[in-house]
Amino acid sequence: MTISSAGDPRGRRTEADGRLGQPVFAVNLQANPGGASRAAIVAIQDAVAAEMSAGVFRTPPETLHLTVFPIVWARGDQGVDIRRTWAGISADFTRDLKRMADASPAFELRGARLDVMPAAIILRFEPSPALEALRERISAMRQPGGLATRRPNLAHMTLFRFETAMPLSPLAEAAAAQAFPEPRWTVDRLVLSREKTYPSLQTAILAEFDLRG
Repeated sequence: MTISSAGDPRGRRTEADGRLGQPVFAVNLQANPGGASRAAIVAIQDAVAAEMSAGVFRTPPETLHLTVFPIVWARGDQGVDIRRTWAGISADFTRDLKRMADASPAFELRGARLDVMPAAIILRFEPSPALEALRERISAMRQPGGLATRRPNLAHMTLFRFETAMPLSPLAEAAAAQAFPEPRWTVDRLVLSREKTYPSLQTAILAEFDLRG
């Protein structure tokens, strides 16, 4: 698996994420790795963390996930009372998601590379037509009560964020010195999750959907 720093890291610095540990209201459709897949990803975290300095926030292993689609996006001003709006449309929207999942097949994700970027260190997966088809179907569904949604353009999992600003180059060099296997992961279940503390440090499961198509 390759390592990328999204351009020349020399002279660049990380971006401190001031939202870490803050309360949020967000609803996400996500996929959670389990068993051997999670263990393989945690092993990558372990290897990178051993070379990291203070000021790097590691995503807790039990919260590792891939966001399929942010139904209620936590960032930015939604312009409406999102709690009230979500409460009004959640039952119908959840039923729509279940129908979509029932018609969708399980699919495999393959780790492609580790990206060291100013905002985060992410595990990027190879493009997945099945994942993009899911996202396209959700985009075509009616927007939940006028809430702003943003279709993701990457298949990735965030492994680390940054608590402080620091030079990016040493982090990229430390990651590049590691040799990582390419984790594979069969996604056969989706979880609708209510995020309470960013980034998914406290959540509540609203629904689970098996992929059956």
